[in-house]
Amino acid sequence: MSGSPAVGREGWAQRRHGRPWRAFAAALGCLVLSALLAPFVAAQEEPANSTVRASVESVDARGEEWTITGIDPDGLPEVSIGEETQAAEAADTATDLVVVIDNDRALSNGNLQLSTAAAAGLAPGTGPIRRVAVVSTATAGAKLERSFTSDPAALERTLEGITADGDAATWDAIATAADLLASSDAPLKRVVAYLAAPDSLSDGSAGAAETQLRLAGARLDVLAVPPGAPVMRLAETVQVSGGSLQRLSSDDEYAAATEAELERIQSQYRLETAAPPGDEAVVALGVRASGADAPTVLGVERAAINIGEFDLAAPENSRGLLSSVTSNPLVGWLAILLVAAAGVGFVWSLLNMVVPDADSLDARLQVYEDGGTAESDEDDAHGVMSVPILQRAVDFTGEMAEKRGFLETIEVSLERASLPLRAAEAMFFVASISVLVGVAAFVLSGSLLVAVMGLGFSLMVPKALLDMKVRARQKKFVAQLPD
Repeated sequence: MSGSPAVGREGWAQRRHGRPWRAFAAALGCLVLSALLAPFVAAQEEPANSTVRASVESVDARGEEWTITGIDPDGLPEVSIGEETQAAEAADTATDLVVVIDNDRALSNGNLQLSTAAAAGLAPGTGPIRRVAVVSTATAGAKLERSFTSDPAALERTLEGITADGDAATWDAIATAADLLASSDAPLKRVVAYLAAPDSLSDGSAGAAETQLRLAGARLDVLAVPPGAPVMRLAETVQVSGGSLQRLSSDDEYAAATEAELERIQSQYRLETAAPPGDEAVVALGVRASGADAPTVLGVERAAINIGEFDLAAPENSRGLLSSVTSNPLVGWLAILLVAAAGVGFVWSLLNMVVPDADSLDARLQVYEDGGTAESDEDDAHGVMSVPILQRAVDFTGEMAEKRGFLETIEVSLERASLPLRAAEAMFFVASISVLVGVAAFVLSGSLLVAVMGLGFSLMVPKALLDMKVRARQKKFVAQLPD
């Protein structure tokens, strides 16, 4: 018995000083991991749609002089026919805009306020914007809220006066905007539509709106919040009429998307070049964006207006695992949680090293009084868990399982598998790991279905492994029985 106190004292010293250092190391690990995530979180603050890609939106191939319009943020593209470069001159890019605001009554006031506040940034006099008109989707159907104005204050007053009124007539609103632009004499014309609700009241179809856009020579730029806005059909309209489509994850991104739209408008070009000689019906026209290695060859129909969205930039690589992770907004929350965990870990470890722990000291001194029974009783009560908050979580898990009647079944399985775990501990570990797997699956994939599948898989695997271990021990026991 004389050796027992010494052993108890040594064990107490190791546990007393070991746990804070382990907590310190864990906190340091959390801090390092959050530092590694910091650049990715900072990158997310930049709008995902801020990169404007070079494109050709239309080629007017009528007459002896052709007009090519499009977007090139780095300057003016180069035009060629075969191996020969065509002389091209930059022309006026003054632009008339019609802003379409979705004011469906099903949308929140926040959505309407954010979209109108963002649209105010497309004011007349900004860059090449000459005049701006406003059309709403749901004021007793599509309604012209203000005709063309060159006064930024008048535009702002009009946007502020729009209220959530009725059901959206999205395609009618786009057609109304196109009709308005048909009477404009501006060299370039664009419809910028802020959409978040499904179309439910239009008299006309999407095809009719596309026809009106083509007749007006107007491009359509859409800032859409799915799943309300008909994104797939809008993408088809943009493809045939020229323009762009920005898919926003929420209406909070309207401001950033509007900045990208303004950058797009300011990157417009308009080139005039002599019609190539010959009488072939279709001309292979090469357009090389600024900084591009090679031209993009377009099949241009002679004596016609060729409209569409033709990308001049090299195709982007498909998103890999790293980009999927870093572009997910949950990475930011993960970094915040890791920083918080690091802070708590540092404070807890310092307190454990500096402030005496009366409960732990009293429990360890029981070794001198009753031969270590207190320590063994504590270990039996709490199993492998020694952190109070985890002990409470395990106890709560055990209570819930006992109320539902399957705690005893798990205890029997653990005993048969000869695993040194209490049933409550095993359930707590499995539940915690399953939640972490589910969160990790959602962060990596961005899919709720994948997260649910990962959660279910991580819940089933431990039970399957436990059953396999039980059967293996039973087979081993049976094999040892005499014949």
